[in-house]
Amino acid sequence: MVEKYMLENLINKYKNNDISEVVYRLTYAGKFIIIKGKTLCGSLIILRNTYDYYNPSNKKHENHLYKHLYNHYRRHPNMRFTIKILAKKDRKTGQYELLKREQMELDKNRFNKLCLNNAVEPYIPIYNESTGKYGWIDKPAVMNFNRWLTSKQRADYLKRYCQPL
Repeated sequence: MVEKYMLENLINKYKNNDISEVVYRLTYAGKFIIIKGKTLCGSLIILRNTYDYYNPSNKKHENHLYKHLYNHYRRHPNMRFTIKILAKKDRKTGQYELLKREQMELDKNRFNKLCLNNAVEPYIPIYNESTGKYGWIDKPAVMNFNRWLTSKQRADYLKRYCQPL
């Protein structure tokens, strides 16, 4: 079945069975992108809605977060999207672990030509003084994540898994 709108089938699938605070791999026509979202369905809706306004010839969209995914989608219409859940918040996995997992996936796939992420670090929303959060992400999770980015543990991970192909 051809999707009338980008991601509509997955949005409908997860609308009533949503997953909160999640990191996932969205695959399309053999290529993929690593994404995190407050909810899986919500992040898919944001992807679809921003695609509706995306214009590759507009200078404003030159560095769009999902530029490579959208261009790939335009070049290969009528293919199927699939999702693989990489991590979700639960009793053992908090927001800090989600940020770390997303970064580790980005690091591991930095030189993978099938990876369409154009950012080398996870997107973290702007800090909101009134809520004390970075969008939906708690401040301590972001602070710990920023500390981890320069840690020996991450440096060791980069040495082991992040070599050019």
